[in-house]
Amino acid sequence: MLSMVQLMDVAPPQSGGYADCFRVETLIAKGALKQPTEFKHLLVQALKLAIGPLDGFAAGAVFDASRHGDFSALPALVDTLCTANTPLSLQQASLSTGEYIWEVSRRWPWAAAIHDQLDGVTEQTGHFHAVAFGALISDATAQKARAVAACLMTATKSLVLCAAKYLPMDLNQSQRLLNDVQPTITQLAIEYSKPDASAPPPREPADIIASIASHAVD
Repeated sequence: MLSMVQLMDVAPPQSGGYADCFRVETLIAKGALKQPTEFKHLLVQALKLAIGPLDGFAAGAVFDASRHGDFSALPALVDTLCTANTPLSLQQASLSTGEYIWEVSRRWPWAAAIHDQLDGVTEQTGHFHAVAFGALISDATAQKARAVAACLMTATKSLVLCAAKYLPMDLNQSQRLLNDVQPTITQLAIEYSKPDASAPPPREPADIIASIASHAVD
């Protein structure tokens, strides 16, 4: 379906996104990440502890709202994304990615109706990645788990694309890395698609980075 293809093909923003949040370039430059296998560990930890609890969980809620045509609960959801429990760097990465996707999608005729519904609601809150993607993906699939997985995969791809610039990693290795983390994405998508789904507070990216760097030194 065209909408799914276009959404999954959106390139990540040049700055301010997840790659900056998790300092991918810096970790590679300092030698904390030298091989794709080491980078996979960062991806899995970032998905499980930060990106999943923030964007994965919220994308499922926005997807449901969009499928039912009722965004009345969206401001309250966005408020939960902006609490002190959500690390500021993660909020900024999600907002940067979401705003970028939202602006790109204005060029897609099939997305016009979604923009008409949401622009008035989100003009004060901004478009977190989960908000923009969760609403747009509702046009592409009726399966909530698939929608959540697609949202998490776009975040993962942005990290992999950045790493591929600096690690000895060709296109095939990049795709293999995405395939390797697919089970983690699928597991999170199933969990956050349950009717009674809840999410723990996202971890501070700096703590995840410190753990990865410490592991590399050891």
